[in-house]
Amino acid sequence: MGVPAHISIHDVAPDTLEPVRNMIDTLRGIGVDRVMLLVIPGGTWTPEGIDQLRTWFGEGHLPAGHGWTHRVEHRKTLWHKLHGVLISRYVAEHLALDREQIVELIRRNHAWFGQQGLPSPTHYVPPAWAMGTVSRRDLDGLPFDTYETLTGVYDRRRRQFIRSPLMGFQADTRFRAAALTVSNVWNRKVSRGGMPLRLALHPHDLQLRLRDDLLRWCAELDTRPEMET
Repeated sequence: MGVPAHISIHDVAPDTLEPVRNMIDTLRGIGVDRVMLLVIPGGTWTPEGIDQLRTWFGEGHLPAGHGWTHRVEHRKTLWHKLHGVLISRYVAEHLALDREQIVELIRRNHAWFGQQGLPSPTHYVPPAWAMGTVSRRDLDGLPFDTYETLTGVYDRRRRQFIRSPLMGFQADTRFRAAALTVSNVWNRKVSRGGMPLRLALHPHDLQLRLRDDLLRWCAELDTRPEMET
């Protein structure tokens, strides 16, 4: 039995279903049978796309909310611009919204699953893990049970924040590959102290520079979709 680790596939949307399917099939080939799927509701979902989600959830993969469009046209503040350059590019959707808009987006995200006849998710991850100006008190009144950021997970039921190291593999440049390699080794080491470990996969990671690392870590660790806090 390896080190326990939560594994998720981000950016599940109408235009990523094929690479997500490839990711799921590849993971199954190395013994990872269930993951959490972070769904972006705001795209043009067809009945066939919804049926694919229903099939995956029926197979035991878990749903999670992940923003609405996962895209912003303009970075709103200096912090948003710095965040975009260093981390998120143009996907940190919450950072372009005020508090009331973020609250409405999270409620709308949760409601979408039921409107499509899909299982209701209990976990929410803002795009690029950037929660924006909402407070934990705001989250306490929203429908998800757990909320994920770069540094860990907030459980509104327990009113508790759990620190959790994060590993990523979205290495589309040499700089990102080098930075993620160092970060992943460090966070793997930190997780040996007992903190829950998170592996964040993206649909095209198998075509990027850290494919081998991704497969090696997923095979070595005891991966599961549940976000245990």
